[in-house]
Amino acid sequence: MKLIAIYAIAKKELQSYFYSPIAYVVMTVFLIITGILFNTTLESFQSEFTPDHEPMEVIYGSSFWITQLILIPTITMRLFSEDKRTGYIEVLLSAPVKDYEVVLGKYFGASIYYIILWLPTWIYVYILFQLTTPDIGPILTGFLGVILIGLFFTSIGLLASALTKNQVISSVICFCIIAIIFSIGKLKEKVENETLSTIFQQVSLLDHSLDFSKGIIDTSYIIYYISVIVLSLFATVRILESRKWS
Repeated sequence: MKLIAIYAIAKKELQSYFYSPIAYVVMTVFLIITGILFNTTLESFQSEFTPDHEPMEVIYGSSFWITQLILIPTITMRLFSEDKRTGYIEVLLSAPVKDYEVVLGKYFGASIYYIILWLPTWIYVYILFQLTTPDIGPILTGFLGVILIGLFFTSIGLLASALTKNQVISSVICFCIIAIIFSIGKLKEKVENETLSTIFQQVSLLDHSLDFSKGIIDTSYIIYYISVIVLSLFATVRILESRKWS
């Protein structure tokens, strides 16, 4: 594995976000949405707070899932789709780099951009501490959940982008997958089969996020995320390799 190659691709991918005006539009809209939803969350927090009701628990119940449904497809839709549309993918894959290095580079570039977008939201934490005295533990684990779930979805978005050269189709595929995964958490309440309900609960990111917001870190969740990320990246590599066979 050439770490230099992965670093170069990740750097180029990250720079491409900031060279494009769309990246700044995404960042602005994202901060506006999170700002509005934080204000709503703050009002709920001030009126509904109890020792068992953490601020991140309120956030996970509203803004997080809305931003994920919008943010991840927007970030990932162009990763491979644009390269396929312009033909640059052929140049990239003919360079002296491995397919998996290209995939890892693009994944890390998109993931870093995702993390950067969330950094300014720490000002909300500062505001929260000026108004009240919440427990910092659940806030830290809550943001850890934000990052882990974001990396989880980014790998899926990367895979969706490798499936088509149309960015709109890529974003729709990613959006639908995220929506389905979110819906799994609701399905467990409606199925009568206990085994099936348990499976739904284990893979429900909604349940995971609520645990993170309460300061609970379950290693099985992390193993689940890593497994899906690895499988998504592996599938993306295989899709790129299939171009050589066709």
